[in-house]
Amino acid sequence: MEKVQIDPSEQIAHNWVTWLDALASGHYKKTINRLHRTVDGEERHCCLGVAQICLGLDKIEGGTDYRLVELLGLRSEQGYSFNRRRYITTLNDKEYEEDTDFVNMHRELLADLEGFTDKHPEVAPLVRKMLAERNT
Repeated sequence: MEKVQIDPSEQIAHNWVTWLDALASGHYKKTINRLHRTVDGEERHCCLGVAQICLGLDKIEGGTDYRLVELLGLRSEQGYSFNRRRYITTLNDKEYEEDTDFVNMHRELLADLEGFTDKHPEVAPLVRKMLAERNT
């Protein structure tokens, strides 16, 4: 049986849709400065920690997971946006430090998708197309 090769850009776009869906699900509680932590017996995650889980990666407790660079087509392990000159980790840990959910993170990631995936310019249009097709 021949193994079907998926286009890397399509895989990255699929990973983004999976991650955005997980962030919007309301299933995860937010934390800062670590990918995962337990607070008062409740597991919490930063937005990149949610990416680890929904993309099927073993959890790394520390602050970065280099595997996400390739899986999400990021410029750096902190998720640098070339367009707006900011990091996903800064949004999670500073801009939206007080948030307990990922509503604002989801909105920011989607709004700056082209910036976060600029190394793969075909990814953002694919993500937007996948989301639009699903909502019709």
